[in-house]
Amino acid sequence: MLPNWAPKESSMKFSSIPVNRIISEKHPLVVLGLSATIAVVLVLRCFNAVFYPILFNEDGTQIFAYFLNNPYPSEIFRFYEGYISLIPNLIGFITTSLFPMHVVPYLMVSISLGFAVVALSMFSLRRFRFIMPDDKSRILVCLIVALFPLGNHALVTNVTFSIWNIFTIALLMILSPLPNSKWARSAQLGFIALAVFSHPYSVLLIPICIALIFMRPSLPDRMTNAGIVVLAVLYFFLGVNRSVVIPQADVTTILVTFECIVHRIVFEPVFGNNLRMILQEAGQPSVIYLLASFIMAALVAVVANNTKTPELKNKLPMFGFLLFVVLSLTYISVFGRLGKYESFLSFAWAQRYFYTQQLLFVFMIVLYAVGLASWKRWTTIAKIAVATFLVCYVSYLNIHHVPYFKTSREHGIATIRFLREADRQLSISRSRGEVPQQMILHRDGKWDIKIIVPGNEEHR
Repeated sequence: MLPNWAPKESSMKFSSIPVNRIISEKHPLVVLGLSATIAVVLVLRCFNAVFYPILFNEDGTQIFAYFLNNPYPSEIFRFYEGYISLIPNLIGFITTSLFPMHVVPYLMVSISLGFAVVALSMFSLRRFRFIMPDDKSRILVCLIVALFPLGNHALVTNVTFSIWNIFTIALLMILSPLPNSKWARSAQLGFIALAVFSHPYSVLLIPICIALIFMRPSLPDRMTNAGIVVLAVLYFFLGVNRSVVIPQADVTTILVTFECIVHRIVFEPVFGNNLRMILQEAGQPSVIYLLASFIMAALVAVVANNTKTPELKNKLPMFGFLLFVVLSLTYISVFGRLGKYESFLSFAWAQRYFYTQQLLFVFMIVLYAVGLASWKRWTTIAKIAVATFLVCYVSYLNIHHVPYFKTSREHGIATIRFLREADRQLSISRSRGEVPQQMILHRDGKWDIKIIVPGNEEHR
């Protein structure tokens, strides 16, 4: 029989769990402070992308320009790259409909940044006490994970790529106990529904929710998880080109998936993308396999040596679900890039295909390290030594990953200048009753931002 991986009567009754009283009383403020800190970290890491937005790639052509030129509610359900992405489409439609063009890039960056902050700080919420009872430890986990420079600027500041953070938020919501409030439950289910209809790999939530139906036997839990299964099935048949998502058992794909897990999910987030590329270009993948094997062996040893401890027992279901997501998400990502997956290993970018997996893998490492290290019993000198090493090492990673998070300030200034001029020209055209002229911000053809706004005033 599967274990009941949550309290039976109320998913949020934690009265029997010992917590730090002071932190508990001020927990909402502490979470807000943590979120603000993570936001500062991300803003500093992506400074130019935040303050000088460039409408990078799909954000410029498929979100901003598309909804500016097609301001119709029905377009929210349009397919792009073989699937409907509801939340980015909603953001594009609403922002381009209600705000001046030169304001929209800042709004899009702010919303994307918000999703990234929530994804990185969510584990600090009280609802995750069933995994890690101590509030301060969960806050520490979130902060350490946020300090690792995972992904690139687009995964933090692009609406199009925010679906990966949205997927992570939905996954954590599903894995955590339900709120007590019916309104909160409804709001959570509403967000998960939007998230499911935004990511082509939402099908991976189906087996997780089916397992939770048996592991959490309360009626609200079962109804919620069953509802998510129905939503994911509907999206799979109505919102996805299934040839893009359905993987096939192929030896080559399995082998490449294994390589990607070793190179980009185990090695890269811990040792850095720069070192991975140096070793890859030097023809030394054996070093990557050796160091990645060391990390995995250490993680397996920790789990094996602590299987009977209550701290680890509470984490094992979470570990199993996250491991399933890491493996299956990588396999589907590789399969979806048939004929191009060689670039996954030889190319320094393409982080979006591995960002969620990297985030979950680092989260698992930090979760077990903080939960099993008994750091509260360490001496002050030991704590200072570990903290100093961590700060130095994370600083080293962040410094060497600056190129992945840096965008051109001049490019951003030119983008906003173009949009201000477009706003001015549009205003003049409408005041004269003329049809606006097409305006183009040239970007190597494919990513040119073409503004052909309908002249009818009712569209804006």
